Amino acid sequence: MEGAAQDEPQQATADKQQQQQQQGRLEQDSDGDRLLQDVAPEEEEGGDGRDAEAGSTTGPGPAKSSVDVIVDDDDDDLDDEEYESETMKARADAIEDLMQGMNQLPFQRQEPEYPDTYRINSEKEIATLAIVRNFERQFKSLYKQRKPLSTIFPNECGVEKFLCTTVRPTKLQYRELDRHDGIAAFVADYIGYDQLEIPTEPPAVMPSPTYTLWRQHGNSFDMSIVLCSLLEGAGFDAYCVFGYASREVTTQHRLRSEKRAFEKKEEAKEEDTPKPANKYSIKRENRLESKYLREMQQRTKTEENDRQREEKRKEEEERRARLAPPEDELHGLRVHCWVLVLPGQRGVHEAFFIEPTTGVALFTDDPNYLGIEYIWNSSNLWVNMQKCVNGLDDMEYDLKDTTCWEYMFPLDEDHAEEGLKVDLPTSWVARLSLSPQEYELRCPNGTRKLQFANEEVEIFAEYLNPNGLVKRVKRYETEELKRLLSITHTYKHRKDCLLKYVFYPATDESAARHDHVYAPGHKFKIRRHVYTDENAPTRRIIFYAGSRVDGLVERYEDAAAITETYRDRKDNLLMRQATFSDLNESAGGRRRRKVNINVARTPEDIEVLTERFARSPLVPAEKDMEEIAYFADAVQIKFHRGDGRISASTLELEKPHITDKQEIEPISDEYVDLYTPDSSSKKPRNFELFGMLQKCLRMEKACRKSIGLSMRETRDILEALERDDKEVELEISFYDTMRNEKLRIERAKQEQDAKNEAIRRAKQAEDYLAPYLVRLDDPAHIDEVTAAWLKDQVMDDFTTQLKMRFNFIEAECNREAKELQAKTAWFKQNQPSLSEEEERDFAKYRNEALFRMNILQKRLAQHKERTPHLSMQMEHKLRNDPRLAALHKQ
Repeated sequence: MEGAAQDEPQQATADKQQQQQQQGRLEQDSDGDRLLQDVAPEEEEGGDGRDAEAGSTTGPGPAKSSVDVIVDDDDDDLDDEEYESETMKARADAIEDLMQGMNQLPFQRQEPEYPDTYRINSEKEIATLAIVRNFERQFKSLYKQRKPLSTIFPNECGVEKFLCTTVRPTKLQYRELDRHDGIAAFVADYIGYDQLEIPTEPPAVMPSPTYTLWRQHGNSFDMSIVLCSLLEGAGFDAYCVFGYASREVTTQHRLRSEKRAFEKKEEAKEEDTPKPANKYSIKRENRLESKYLREMQQRTKTEENDRQREEKRKEEEERRARLAPPEDELHGLRVHCWVLVLPGQRGVHEAFFIEPTTGVALFTDDPNYLGIEYIWNSSNLWVNMQKCVNGLDDMEYDLKDTTCWEYMFPLDEDHAEEGLKVDLPTSWVARLSLSPQEYELRCPNGTRKLQFANEEVEIFAEYLNPNGLVKRVKRYETEELKRLLSITHTYKHRKDCLLKYVFYPATDESAARHDHVYAPGHKFKIRRHVYTDENAPTRRIIFYAGSRVDGLVERYEDAAAITETYRDRKDNLLMRQATFSDLNESAGGRRRRKVNINVARTPEDIEVLTERFARSPLVPAEKDMEEIAYFADAVQIKFHRGDGRISASTLELEKPHITDKQEIEPISDEYVDLYTPDSSSKKPRNFELFGMLQKCLRMEKACRKSIGLSMRETRDILEALERDDKEVELEISFYDTMRNEKLRIERAKQEQDAKNEAIRRAKQAEDYLAPYLVRLDDPAHIDEVTAAWLKDQVMDDFTTQLKMRFNFIEAECNREAKELQAKTAWFKQNQPSLSEEEERDFAKYRNEALFRMNILQKRLAQHKERTPHLSMQMEHKLRNDPRLAALHKQ
């Protein structure tokens, strides 16, 4: 608050201290830049001819230009200090409101601690602010009809900061925040959008992006600064844009659910290339029909299509007229901020906009963006010098072109050689950071609700809902949100692998429908489960065929039949169908009364079984079954159509009666109905037909058994799905230590067990009696004889260990002596023929060997000296050990 209310004389003094230096810098510019020249008196009165042109640079064409307001001819005499005083007073009031709002956040978190850079300005920042104010004053003098530049705003601590230093490029560690679409979507979801209090003015306070992330609320400027900081940190050439947008954008009425135009262009599908015609294909004969009747049908069809198209057009016009908002009186004056991404980095080939409030990527000629005042990022600020009469259609984004963009700080190498380079201070903002908890929260309070033209979208943070719900979308038929079309639920981390559930309400034409989509890994390998309500019961279960041994792809049930579809089976089975009917009615092959699929059905309720097979190249077509139907009294077989045949062979075998001995009666001609397109083919003999009949009966038995297993599996699936829906369990990653309470308890138990084991081993290593007590039957009770035995065993083993150590040291010493003696003899024998390097190697070896022998001899002497003392200490321990107290009694 104190920094925002500094006295104006102090500010004027700081400006005067920098005026001469800035004046000299401006006069040395040999390029004749418009903003880097002193203003002549005649230019102030009449202008240089460029003011009129620049006066309409940034405002949109159809409405009153945004740069033609604010500064009128009558206000030319307004004193700069008076103007700045009013501005600073308004900003001070806004800061007070902002600080009060910090205690009214939608969720309570610890207020961040602000570093000194937030509360004070460094000398370099003070000098930069003086240069910026000088630039703004000259811009106002040169372009009186344009809106005065405002590039210095107080932060949340009330200290005035330059816009470029408010951007803090930061690369966060999350994978999603490495792509521009992921960053834009995250910012749009994580930060709640607040409209500007005054739609035609920029905000009075420009807080740091760290404060915006902490508060999770902000206007378009706050969101754009955060978005630009993350995009720059990810390597994109991103800029914040100060400009003007339509009411639909500034009030967030633009539909985010619509397909983005920028993505449409990138995802444009290539035209399908027609397949080459097979020259060996059979040419069908022309169908004889009346040309007049065909033309009349085509005319009737065209008239009907035109009539329907005209009706739709009228309905669309009526709908638009009914929903059209009133004319915007502030069109072209509404201030807005968004992000511009230029090509050249991270594989970006075309410039595009990103709307921070929705996270949508858009073309740079989008009609909802009407004008640009200036753009900036962490390195510089560029003022737009182009006309925006037609919006942004003809806008050029070559920042090196000074006729289109006027930079504030000459940072290129040419100006650096002339001594005009300004060292812009680094950002005063602390590095942006998001904890895993904050990142997973995703939205303010973990939830966000959006309303579009015909949709209502609710977004939830992961693990916020106990059922794993992360998104709910309600779609309506009209923009008035009438007549619900569907409700889509999206889930994550569910153990039952449920990804999506879509509910379609009942209509006059169709029943209510439920559609469940599952991820791979379900117990029953389910991919999709679709069913309708009981007034028209149907159920379709789609499986991951590659995960099932039987190759089942789909199982469809309705009131009349169960149909299963297979793929990649060794027996070439493609389809199996069981048709049900009311068995109490008389037979006859006709469809009976339908059975409810929700009522338990048994294989005995089946009337007809049908199986369809693929073509087998190992069997002739005339003998390869394509479809077989099992009736109660007959079997109908249809074979594959052979090459060059216009029809396929069929065979119907009536089932003979079963004798008293449970045997099948021999087949006769009256039981066989055979058709073959080849009149020259021989009729199968009776024993061949009998063998085929036996094979068909075995196949029918297997088919009926498979249908029974399928019905049982369906019941098990429905029971499991109902149980999973009532008792929802969420999967928690092994690496998610924040939520994995079970893993945390198990890990703490493992650590405690490891500590206990280490303590036990340490105690066991110190216990010299432990190896001997293990041999006893009752170590807790030791008598006199056992105690004496333990003492003798310990002393004997201890003495043996001392002797072994003595012998080992002595043997090592003798070995070193022998090796040195042998090496010395070799050296004396071959010394005349040795080189200097070999002599140096021998001298080095001899010194090292003598050093080792000296150490071993000292250790051997120490061991001899310590042996009696060690034996006495061990005997003293044994006498004082409470476990050998029986020795004291003796």
